Amino acid sequence: MQKNKRMDYLRFKYLIALILLISYTEKLCAQKCPQAYDYGTLINTNLPEEAWLNICFRKEALPITIPDLYSTKYTVLGSGGKELYNISFYFFKAHDSILVNYVNVISGKMVVKSLTYLENSAIRIFKNYKPNDDGIKEGMQYITLFTVPDLERPYIVLNEFQLLDDSDSYLSLSPINPEKLQQHHSEVAIYNSWKDSMNIEKEKEKEKIVQRKIVVADLFTQMKKYKEQVINKIVEGESNLIFQETIEGASIEAQMEFKERFDPVFSKLYKSIFPFEHYENELTFTFICNADGKVEDSRTKILSKNPIGMDRFVDSFNIHISPLINSNIFKTISVQKNNPKLIDDFNNRFQQTIEELKLSNPEFFELKKLRSEIYEELDRYAVRVFKLPAMYIYFIKYRSDVVFEEWIYKINRKGVEKIGPKGSVIPIPEKLIQTFTSYIVQPKIGKYKVKICSVFINDKLLNQDIQSY
Repeated sequence: MQKNKRMDYLRFKYLIALILLISYTEKLCAQKCPQAYDYGTLINTNLPEEAWLNICFRKEALPITIPDLYSTKYTVLGSGGKELYNISFYFFKAHDSILVNYVNVISGKMVVKSLTYLENSAIRIFKNYKPNDDGIKEGMQYITLFTVPDLERPYIVLNEFQLLDDSDSYLSLSPINPEKLQQHHSEVAIYNSWKDSMNIEKEKEKEKIVQRKIVVADLFTQMKKYKEQVINKIVEGESNLIFQETIEGASIEAQMEFKERFDPVFSKLYKSIFPFEHYENELTFTFICNADGKVEDSRTKILSKNPIGMDRFVDSFNIHISPLINSNIFKTISVQKNNPKLIDDFNNRFQQTIEELKLSNPEFFELKKLRSEIYEELDRYAVRVFKLPAMYIYFIKYRSDVVFEEWIYKINRKGVEKIGPKGSVIPIPEKLIQTFTSYIVQPKIGKYKVKICSVFINDKLLNQDIQSY
């Protein structure tokens, strides 16, 4: 009886082991890793274990020529070999620091995390980015854990890694090496002994490191402030030019373009106010457009030599011409300011300080990045092209002369029409004759009393018109 029970128990254990083996085999088959890749697990603490994902990962040492800088890159693949994450470790051995560069390939998000450790720290294993932890045990799960197997060439073995953009998920890649764990505990004990016996001089040295970081940070701050002061001075100078009280006149070309366009407009306005009347006036119209070419109403002036009828003229001007002018964009004054020595002046200002500090590699990398950003900003101000307000001065001399004449319309024996003032031998403009025959002459021969209005702009005949009276 007892023998049968024992056989049933053994069969049960064999069945459980077979089920676990089949389950593990299915799990491996579900995610086949390429050559040179190992298997791992993407764990989500909010999901049950059966929902965790199998992943593939590869570790490679990146070639870097900088002394005492070692780099290890992890590439993580998901289902179908799709790349999910890149995790790069940069171990600055000489400066007791490690930089972690995490990239989520799917979202494109990148997170950089850095850590430093004290001299003589036990850096065989880092738990949650911290060395010297004597509580690490084999078989336990940790949020972030990585091992440095060889301290002479410190490449990283990543055991577990919490995603830097998702605190609920972490990668489980490699188990802890028992031999390295034992070495770590021994090194932690040595470190604790050293830490306990550390003297005042060591504390002073630590303070020097802190003070150096403060000095370097102050240098970077001063560089940024200097750059801002230079840019603000340039912008302030441009603003002073734009908003100065003295406004330069627009170019002759721009003034002539305005005149050619608006001479007929002003003439038409005069004619509508003083139709077939003798009138003479000299008018100066002045306006200022801002740097964008828009007219500023508050700085528009009309000066007239002849005050007669100006109330009517101004009212009509505000209705018919002012909106037309205000809706246009006019040419302004283009100015170029050159500041060719901005970068040279910047380098001269800080070069001696930088040389005296003798920056470390990480400090130099940070300086190089900051200096590149400052160069880029200063370069945008090396050549500045901007617009200034411009004043337009428009002058028009208007004169309308009205003469009263008696015209005849007849046809001679040869059937040729005769049109014009009685007894006049001066040729009549064809346009005036067309107006006469189109709007005045009735279909009969005879005499007609007419008045002719001749309009002169700046002493040049612009047009003539005729009507009966």
